[in-house]
Amino acid sequence: KHTRETMKRIFRLRRRSSVWVELEDINSPGTLSKAASKAVEDGGDAASPADGKTSSIKQANERYKEGVDIWFGNNFKKKDKITGARMVVEAMRAGSTLAEADCNLYGLGDTQKDLKKGFELAGKVAATKDAHGIFLLGDCYWNGYGTDKDPEKAVQLYIESAKLGNALAMFALGLSYEHGCGVKQNWKLASEYYSQAAKKGHGKAMSMGKGRLSMIGRWLHKNV
Repeated sequence: KHTRETMKRIFRLRRRSSVWVELEDINSPGTLSKAASKAVEDGGDAASPADGKTSSIKQANERYKEGVDIWFGNNFKKKDKITGARMVVEAMRAGSTLAEADCNLYGLGDTQKDLKKGFELAGKVAATKDAHGIFLLGDCYWNGYGTDKDPEKAVQLYIESAKLGNALAMFALGLSYEHGCGVKQNWKLASEYYSQAAKKGHGKAMSMGKGRLSMIGRWLHKNV
């Protein structure tokens, strides 16, 4: 039986080598293959789920958020990176500042990666109290995109975004509390945030039931 101090030591050792990579991989689109990137730029063979051009900024933002859901397989959507990325690029071209921030942060479509501009755009949207904009700004602070790394500030932004219903922020908080990165380790809160994300249809959180969530649950049952 692992004591609380033993578990803390185990996760201190894992923290530097795993949690940063895991959060970056889960929170950000990552890098498309060259073939996939070409498909995003050219239209490729990936069919867009919605027909017609975006006619307003509001519609562009909604298209962006749907594209992110499809990219990650969140909100009970079928995961499709190429289609999701195409929707994000389309939303940017239709005037979505959120999409423009993402495209600059991750170099989507024909946009050259510009971390500083992406950070500034994310801050602009976050100032409107948009849940995903706040999450994206937190992601910038977590990864040091366009600014210095500040995991504590990132966690505060994730909390703000999660309160507004953002599943990506909920999952990021689950990771943060599980590993004690940017916040004091708290497995009970980690489990709660993972569960909240799963209820929102976060693909990764929904697939954790028989793995990490069960491990956390067993440990909590014995020690809390």
